[in-house]
Amino acid sequence: MLDKFYRVLTNLIYLVPLAVRRFKAKEPDSQILAAGATKARRLAEDSGIQYEAGWITARRGTLILTRDKLVCGPWQIPLSTISHATLLRTKVPLAKALVMKVSTTEGQHYQFGLRYDPAWENQTALKLSVTDGKIGYSKFSVAWRVVLAIALVIWLIWLVVQWLG
Repeated sequence: MLDKFYRVLTNLIYLVPLAVRRFKAKEPDSQILAAGATKARRLAEDSGIQYEAGWITARRGTLILTRDKLVCGPWQIPLSTISHATLLRTKVPLAKALVMKVSTTEGQHYQFGLRYDPAWENQTALKLSVTDGKIGYSKFSVAWRVVLAIALVIWLIWLVVQWLG
């Protein structure tokens, strides 16, 4: 239930319906198989899926899958150039999520963070290997979480001191 709520909310925040309408206006003959709000990264080399600093500056937008390409803003990835694609199903707090990893024959590597949507699993145009798993943590991500936890503890101690004093 929360999966659908989060997907609808995120799609509204990222203006996915508007992006889909614009895409259909530009390419009326293209059939959209799946579309959703995404955080997207283009990488110089293939890397594991993990929480890391690169996601902070990741492109936010709409990922659209048609019968012949993936489109995310100005990125147009023809399905014929995709050498490998993986869809990781994972859990995030209170919901499920997806991360799609795509490698092309031209040496480009992409990662797309998506809200859970069965349309991505059920489509047949893009050959995906679907796996269940967890997202790893980079050293930066672990350090950032430790800093935030320490800041939270200090703030709570300050609140208690203010309340007692």
